[in-house]
Amino acid sequence: MLKAGLRKTRELASGQIARASMMSVAITITGLGLGFGQAVLSARLLGATGYGRVLVPMAIVQIVGLLGLSGYAGLAVREIPARIATGDAGGLTAFVRHAFLMVVGLSAAATVLLVIVAVDTNLVGPEYRETLEIGALIVVPFALIGLLRGLAQGFGRVAQAQAPSELIRPGVMFLPLAVIALLGLPFGPLTYMWFSLGTALVSMLAAALWLWRSERARLSARAQSERARHFVAALPFLGLGLVDTLQGQINTLLLGTFASPHEAGVFQPIVRLTPVLTLPVMAAAMRFGPRIAELWQNRDIERIRWITRTFTWTTSLLTLGLALSIAVAGPWLMSIFGPEFRQSAPLLWYVAGAQVFNAACGPAGWLLAMSGRSGSTLAGQIAGLAVNAVVGVILIPLHGALGAAIALALGIIVWNVTTLAMATAHYRFNPSVLGFFFRQNGSVSS
Repeated sequence: MLKAGLRKTRELASGQIARASMMSVAITITGLGLGFGQAVLSARLLGATGYGRVLVPMAIVQIVGLLGLSGYAGLAVREIPARIATGDAGGLTAFVRHAFLMVVGLSAAATVLLVIVAVDTNLVGPEYRETLEIGALIVVPFALIGLLRGLAQGFGRVAQAQAPSELIRPGVMFLPLAVIALLGLPFGPLTYMWFSLGTALVSMLAAALWLWRSERARLSARAQSERARHFVAALPFLGLGLVDTLQGQINTLLLGTFASPHEAGVFQPIVRLTPVLTLPVMAAAMRFGPRIAELWQNRDIERIRWITRTFTWTTSLLTLGLALSIAVAGPWLMSIFGPEFRQSAPLLWYVAGAQVFNAACGPAGWLLAMSGRSGSTLAGQIAGLAVNAVVGVILIPLHGALGAAIALALGIIVWNVTTLAMATAHYRFNPSVLGFFFRQNGSVSS
């Protein structure tokens, strides 16, 4: 029995997804450490109110940047491995070139529109106007970083996909902030925004050069034009990315609108610690998504079921351990950001519980998206976002950051329940922890 268990463990650890996941975890943990350090320094240098003044505009920049990205990053994760599996070199080249040109054009147009909104309208409050004017310049590099990440992930290059955004960008930002804090130099919201623009440009150039050096040979084939099909196929991924980002940023925007920059700032440590809670799921998904796309191409449902079961159990146990650790250590963690942030420590329990539920539901969204059911995944996320928004509008004016935490947790729960139901109906097996207690047949709905 012991030998069989050890043999099974070695098989799991030597698999494609396990190896890629371990690399992804190493990169992500390092990046989270840098990002956490950057957040702590920013919070201490700016204070809760100043922190809110920069992160509300940055939330807007992320949303507008995703509009410029237009779903091409998510489509790349599905399209590239499928093209490689079928030997369609010309179609692969056409897709990459078309995606790059579209993202540059759309994000540049979005930048112009955002500048007009910030300068010539009253849609943005005066406390955010100056920082948003600078933030608009970040839209193009932000969109291109996302596209390059999706392309690298589609080629199966985990380190290349993650390093520019998760290591280089926070690392470059962390160093000058540390120097400013040590020397006691003046630092304000506008300086923060200019630093953010510089780090985004450095990260974008690093990602572009890395992709060019590693995939030049594959992309040298003669392109075959399929532009209309690519754009239409990318639209569901645009919806997925936009809704996913809104799910994470809507509470910051609602706090900035219905509460104050101070409440928005106090809530930011919760936002910063959420990626730690999702680390097991997101790290495993870096290779899980392309692998499922490959297996779906061959309709290998039994293999999909086995990989999904391993994914669900592993990520659920790891997420549970992380959630308990972070929630218990909440008061200490919040104190690192500064005394005025300590009040948000109890809010971690709401978000931690929701993320454990998220992991226990399994990779339902990825299963749907990688099998051509992106619209179903989008519907689930829209349901969760709608609940988040409605509850947030009701509770945030009354309870501030507490209302935002409750709204976020309820949105995550509704999103997962809805997506899980659709994935179970499509694959004829339940990818959640509960579902794998039972043996189901492996047929797939058409």
